Amino acid sequence: MNISLTGHGILHYASVFMFDWYAKRYNLFHLKDCIPTKITRIFKIYYVIFMIDMLLFAAMIILDYLYPNIK
Repeated sequence: MNISLTGHGILHYASVFMFDWYAKRYNLFHLKDCIPTKITRIFKIYYVIFMIDMLLFAAMIILDYLYPNIK
């Protein structure tokens, strides 16, 4: 359970680091600049990898629905 909740937290903070409007929404805009860029880069890379993973997962489901007999 900790791994899944940690993943959710990483995605949340990656969104804060990537989008100013998201940081303003959670009142973290003023704290965003205090984090070193090396750390924010790790969060952003994880976010991009997760989004690509979910896109491929959705594509797999759609292709399996469209072509169910291909093995």
